[in-house]
Amino acid sequence: MATRNFVPRSNNEGTIGTSAKKWAGGFFTSLAVSAISTAVSVIVPAANANDAQPATTSWVRSQFQSILSTVLTATGVQYSMGTNGYICLGSLFGNAILQWGSTLVSTTETVITYPIAYTSYSRAVAALSSSTLDVFQDCVIVPGLENLKAKVTSTTQIMCWIAIGY
Repeated sequence: MATRNFVPRSNNEGTIGTSAKKWAGGFFTSLAVSAISTAVSVIVPAANANDAQPATTSWVRSQFQSILSTVLTATGVQYSMGTNGYICLGSLFGNAILQWGSTLVSTTETVITYPIAYTSYSRAVAALSSSTLDVFQDCVIVPGLENLKAKVTSTTQIMCWIAIGY
């Protein structure tokens, strides 16, 4: 014998349970809802929760940010953004460091100290004129672990530079 349906006598009539007497649970193959009441509470698991509760988008984002921050810190990823700055990619990428800056360079040797020193290897990748963004034709660059030395053969000008190393 089949279980009888709970059917109201007419549309929008009756409820299952009351505000004082709630059902403990329910299992449904399908469920049709025309509106969700404001009485529905949002489930937000605690940070250390390990249960079957659904996670909200904000909870997942906060946990991801926390995990990503922990992993980046543990692997040595560092950065300093600005006119003169660097990105240290940490042990995930062989401790590679990309640095950049902008400095006034003259016809006498100018020493440009890196924002962070390299430990093993460095190469200047590019030197650009800040006024035209063209590659310097008349510039000598000697990269080192703690600084690079630059000199132009014509007039003093601002040089934008990029260096890479580890």
